[in-house]
Amino acid sequence: MWGLTRTTIVMAATVALPVLTVSPAPAVAGPTGVTLKVVAENGSGCPPKRTNVSLLLGNETIVIDYDPDAFTAYVGGDSAPVDFRKKCGLSLLISTPAQFTFGIREVNYELYAALAQGSSGHLRTNYEFSEMPTRTPHTFDIRGPFSHRWEISDVEETGSVAYKPCGEDRLLAINTEIRVIRGTSDPMEVSYLSMTTVDARTWYRLAWKTCP
Repeated sequence: MWGLTRTTIVMAATVALPVLTVSPAPAVAGPTGVTLKVVAENGSGCPPKRTNVSLLLGNETIVIDYDPDAFTAYVGGDSAPVDFRKKCGLSLLISTPAQFTFGIREVNYELYAALAQGSSGHLRTNYEFSEMPTRTPHTFDIRGPFSHRWEISDVEETGSVAYKPCGEDRLLAINTEIRVIRGTSDPMEVSYLSMTTVDARTWYRLAWKTCP
């Protein structure tokens, strides 16, 4: 079964719900000398060489730009049965100066949902360092009718950020899955959920701290 939904923000044309969870501030600013390498890209939502991953904002944010042609799930109309789900697994090697380490303190997802009455969209994600305990996936749900940008903020509770062990190279695995369920909607009406919108990205905001 999928995990429990945490903090979700839906931005519609006339609705702007306030953020109810305050992000913990990082212990220290992002250091210089940080490098990022994409080690692996797997899944129907991220064919090789079609996902852009970068470090921005003073090495305090991992930014992911997915390919909209690949990472969009469909149901209805002439869509194929397999189109209802798309997945992406990324393995990132982020090398840091020896005196620093980092964890994920907040993730901001930006999607587009065009869902007919009776259909629903679902986002399932998790992120973890290799050789560390598996984290429970987070899930987020939205029901049609809805046709607009869908923004979600997922914030770690204070003190719960999992940091990469100091002095060790560990891969950061980021797994993302989207699904669209037709439900009771008209079989001929297309509903879709996309991990991308115009100028939209997924943001992984880092918490840095110094090592002993």
